[in-house]
Parts: sequence; structure tokens; C-alpha cells
Amino acid sequence: MLGSARTWFVALTIAAVSALLVSCGSMGEHSAVSEPSESIGNAHQIPSSQARDLSAQSSLDANAQSESSAATSGGDSGVGVSNAATPEPSTTADGKAVQEAPFDSGHPMLNGIGFQDNIESIEQRFGLSESKYELPGDHATIDMREYPGFTVGFGGDGDVIYVELTSSEAPTGITGLKLGMPGQQAAELLEILDHPGSHVLTMDLSEGWLKLDLDPDTHDVLSIKLIGSE
Repeated sequence: MLGSARTWFVALTIAAVSALLVSCGSMGEHSAVSEPSESIGNAHQIPSSQARDLSAQSSLDANAQSESSAATSGGDSGVGVSNAATPEPSTTADGKAVQEAPFDSGHPMLNGIGFQDNIESIEQRFGLSESKYELPGDHATIDMREYPGFTVGFGGDGDVIYVELTSSEAPTGITGLKLGMPGQQAAELLEILDHPGSHVLTMDLSEGWLKLDLDPDTHDVLSIKLIGSE
């Protein structure tokens, strides 16, 4: 009977050790299976200090981009605007601008009209004349067109050959020169010799001459003419 008891105790001991080994093996397998998932999770996890640094950097980049966009599309376009004043030009009775300039004998102009102009350019600038007539010349008939304060004459080819100012309604376009001013001042301005007792001031030009008619009594300028050679 004692032998049977020993046999039974040994059997219980072996069974307990086997159960313990089986339990340890299961725990090891569970630990070995869970480790890869923890490694994968840690591989994508960013430390909290680095996350704060990246967030701050993103905020700075966003602010810089916003400031750059404002500088490009904001009030300052980068295009300079000049406020420099320009001289006010004289104007004719119909509002046409005439910029005054010193008289140029090489390219003479009166009321902004010169020998380089023709019927088309004059009508484009001043419109149709109030009246027109023909004036016989030495070699050809001159086509005369009257406008407020001035008259323009055209040769047979349609080019300007005559310009006359008869009223202050039309500016001369020549700095300082005006109808009604003293003849002596006009002569000094144009550097023309003013002969005592003469009622005319003239300047020879390469394509004709400039002529100023003076009042016989006051010696003031009555009319100014730009006459081309026929």
C-alpha cells in the first residue's frame, strides 16, 4: 500500500511540472507576438518635444508666406508714381493745347502749325474751317481756311504755306510772344532789328520768313504771320 502512495505522488508531481512548463511556454509565445506591434507603433511615434518644434516651424512658415503675399498684392505695387508738375500749355479757342517753346528758325511754327503740316493734319486737329476762300499768289492760288483767331493757307500740293494770327484767341506757341505786346519787346525777344518808324518786323527763314505787323500809332503787334516761299 505504501508503494501505491509513492507512485501516486510522483504522478502528481510530474503532472504539476508539465502544467507549469506549458503555462510558461504560452506566456513566452504571447510576449513574442506582441513585441512586433509595439515596435511598429514606436517607429511612427514622434517625441513630444520634436512635435512642438515642427508645429512652431510650420507657424513661422505660414506667417512668412502671408507677409510675402501681402507685399506682392497689397497697397505698394512697387511701381513708382511721379507727381512732378508739367507746364500748362496754351490753348486755342476750341480747347486745343499748344505747348509754348522758344522760336526755332530752323523749324518755324506758329500756333503749333508749321510748313510740315497739310490740310489733313490741320483738319484732324482743328476740325473744318469756319470759312475758306482762294487767294491768288505769284505762282499758284493759295487755299485759305479761317479758324477762330487764325488763318491757314495751303499750296497746290495741300501743304501749309501760310499761317496768320489775327486775335489773341489763338496762342502763338512761342514763349513770351503775344499779340498786342509792344513791338520793341517782340523785336528783342526774337532778336529782330527794329527800325525806327517801321511798321513791320521781319525775320528771314530757310523756307520763308516770319512777319509781325505793328500798329502805326502805338507800335504794338497787330498780327503775326508765318509765310512760306512758293
